[in-house]
Amino acid sequence: MIPAAPLRVLIVEDSPLDADLLVRELRRGGLDVVCERVDTREGMAAALDGGAWDVVVSDYSMPRFSAPLALGLVKERGLDIPFIIVSGVIAEDTAVEAMRSGAHDFMAKGKLARLIPAIQRELRDAALRAERGRMQAEFDRENRRMREEVLRSELLATEARAARELAETRSALLFDIEQKHEALKAAQSQLVQAEKLAALGQTVAGVAHEINNPLAFVTNNLAVLQRDASALREVVALYREADRVPDGEKDAVRARIRTLDERFDLEYTLGNLDALIVRSREGLQRIRQIVSDLREFARLDEGDLQPADLNAGIESTLRILGGAAKRKGVDVVVDLGELPTVSCHPAKLNQVVMNLVNNALQACSPGGHVTVSTRRDGDVVLIRVVDDGAGIPEAIRAKIFDPFFTTKKQGEGIGLGLSISYGIVRDHGGRIEVEASSGAGTAFLVTLPLAAKPPASGA
Repeated sequence: MIPAAPLRVLIVEDSPLDADLLVRELRRGGLDVVCERVDTREGMAAALDGGAWDVVVSDYSMPRFSAPLALGLVKERGLDIPFIIVSGVIAEDTAVEAMRSGAHDFMAKGKLARLIPAIQRELRDAALRAERGRMQAEFDRENRRMREEVLRSELLATEARAARELAETRSALLFDIEQKHEALKAAQSQLVQAEKLAALGQTVAGVAHEINNPLAFVTNNLAVLQRDASALREVVALYREADRVPDGEKDAVRARIRTLDERFDLEYTLGNLDALIVRSREGLQRIRQIVSDLREFARLDEGDLQPADLNAGIESTLRILGGAAKRKGVDVVVDLGELPTVSCHPAKLNQVVMNLVNNALQACSPGGHVTVSTRRDGDVVLIRVVDDGAGIPEAIRAKIFDPFFTTKKQGEGIGLGLSISYGIVRDHGGRIEVEASSGAGTAFLVTLPLAAKPPASGA
């Protein structure tokens, strides 16, 4: 397919006479041609950069240049221009190698009758390649748009699922509290429930803060995605409009596309899409982890003992308390040794850890440290919670496990946390001990058998 406008031919030839012969051959074939001759690398580069060419016709070997070097300049610029070699003498293996390198045809200077059919064929092939490229680009744009729609749908679905899971977790916690309320003695049931609610209330603000942080930047990212998607839709619409309008109006549409590109920085926008989605997914994963931790902490224990990973339960509980530690300015150091599974009531032991760590955080001043560690010692496991707070005066040390004994301010607890923890550990056949001195911090040591051994009745 020969273009209606003059055929722009870039001739790579050191001989002006041979170049004139080529031009005359083209014009004798009825072609309206505009030509430029170059015979150096610099001239070739300037010609390629200075205008659009329909075809390149090149001699193979010249004193200062060659067809392979000229072909290399065309390929470096990513141009899809028919490249035809016309040479006086060229070996067959050299011609084959040139074709393998990207030349579209070759012929001897004495057989220029083949030149016009070769140009017509290569121009048709180039037009077909350009159309395929345009269709592929349009397909890629549509494919990206569909992927973005799917990703947005997934993000919305994940956010909705996280909200449902959070609601389910809240229901599970309330149900757990209600079950424990029914199981306790009537005289103490409301007080025990109040103690649990007090412990939970001290962590709710931290948990809400931990959820709000990722939720905020996920929401912001979705707003940015919505803005970027709107810009991309405008660009796609303009490209489609450019395909439909007459040639005389295409420049105006292209100008609008360039304006839109400058306004939205489309290259940056496209490059930033994946990062926005990855950060949003990370935020949603953080929310899911918080919800999972709450569910793990709040799950209902079955009546029978079950094998459990104590370290996993401790890590989950510490994540729930992470917000409280940050607000207090206390550093929590975790040193969990390798443990076998332990036959126990996991949720009850999570409550023990919650009570001990919560007390340790409240005992510390800003800048203090709480260390939680686990070890195996023969057929028992050890859980140790140490703080560098004010310690426990010797005068009240013997009373800390008594029901309703507390040194906290009114509204911060009713003195059942350590008493309940003591009972849970005892019901597992273990023991809980305290090492403390006034002004020197406190250490609680929980010892549990690998298989729970409840104490004999009346013990």
